[in-house]
Amino acid sequence: MTLVDGICGDLDFEEGGNPVTANRMLLGFDSARLDAHVCRLMGLSPRDVEYLPLAAAYGAGSIDISDDDIIRLNSPEPDAASSRSGRTVRRLAKYLRDDQACSACYANAIHALKRLDDEGGLDSLPDLYIGQGWQGRALDGIGLGRCCDQAARYVPGCPPDPEAILAALRAVRR
Repeated sequence: MTLVDGICGDLDFEEGGNPVTANRMLLGFDSARLDAHVCRLMGLSPRDVEYLPLAAAYGAGSIDISDDDIIRLNSPEPDAASSRSGRTVRRLAKYLRDDQACSACYANAIHALKRLDDEGGLDSLPDLYIGQGWQGRALDGIGLGRCCDQAARYVPGCPPDPEAILAALRAVRR
């Protein structure tokens, strides 16, 4: 049994300095699959995390992403903004039009923006709307998550997957 504390993660893994509050607790019985699931939440491919394919090859578990044996111990509340956020997170958050975003949506959006920033692609992004405060309102930019489904462009999910957010952002910058 593996317990994942996703209360406050970091954009730069264990290096610190860029905390992102996610307020998640997960439990699973296949640690490799659980790590693969968390990679997806962070917008990473499990195959890009060196030890995961090795763990699967040695029979320590599966890295096929499946929610079948993952137990969510909590549901994040709308408290995404954190005074402990590092400079990188604060800089990336300026791209979001946040109105009562839950921490899971917020963390996924920040992770997607970080990956896009790593690619040098934050220029010329349209408005990115996120949060429960935008529900039912017509929006000109990109809506992130179920609460922003009235946007001109919309990334579905509750929370939206960081890979889907990243794909939508890449599509508009081309």
